Amino acid sequence: MMKSFNRKSMTLGVALLLIGFFTLACIFPLSSNPDTAANTPAPTSGQVISPTQSTPVDGNLPATTDDEPAQPDPLDRLLTLKSIRFSLTTIRSDNTRRSLDADIDSVGNMHLQYGYDGFKLDKLPDQFDSKIWPATAEVFVLDGKAYQPRQKDETWKTTPIAEKYIDNLSMQLHSFEGPALWLRILPEGSIIAAGDESVGGFDTKKYSVKGEVDQQKISGMIWIEPQSKSLVQADLTIPAALLGDPQKPQAGEMKIIFKAQKVNIPAIVLPDR
Repeated sequence: MMKSFNRKSMTLGVALLLIGFFTLACIFPLSSNPDTAANTPAPTSGQVISPTQSTPVDGNLPATTDDEPAQPDPLDRLLTLKSIRFSLTTIRSDNTRRSLDADIDSVGNMHLQYGYDGFKLDKLPDQFDSKIWPATAEVFVLDGKAYQPRQKDETWKTTPIAEKYIDNLSMQLHSFEGPALWLRILPEGSIIAAGDESVGGFDTKKYSVKGEVDQQKISGMIWIEPQSKSLVQADLTIPAALLGDPQKPQAGEMKIIFKAQKVNIPAIVLPDR
């Protein structure tokens, strides 16, 4: 469970621990549950957002305590919308790529397709054969339960791999390969309202992202729909130096591209295969 936290206490060491944890969350989609945080209306264009303000921007949320009830953040709010399609693409400095394409129909059922291009993991046991890891994966979510097709095994249609997959999906989207984690650790004044814009069929508030974490510049843009308080688009550039050992910083950058759009999705059902 991931709660909003005080940005001043976030060191790169802690961030790297989070990155390691969330890496596993992305690789093993059925890991654990995320936490969420509260948010309210957006500021006017050009206004600098402070972490002490309640805003719909995931990177500028007020601190909460363990006694306070967690509430959906802008990325989790998107998952409650119906008849939408969204994609998350992450491109690392070595050109390896991760992707998630998702459809959500009019009743909230989902069809998810995961892609791993050049996928690698460091510090795995010597006996682990990385070739057994599939390049793609497919998941159907009906009434909250997740089903994963398996060749020559029809029991997959009656044996869900997760009873509440929305929690697993949220964890994946809040990993270091998604926008939310990086928005959270940016310092005060890094996210600035930049006007209104229509994207993907949503009328949104646009925000410029420009800030530093351990002297590394994070930049980009995000788009929030005020009505649902949902994050519907993000385009971020993350220095690769933040992704590994600070004593041996990587060169280059990681690109995070997140896009949602309103689409009339046909009813999602388990396929006859």
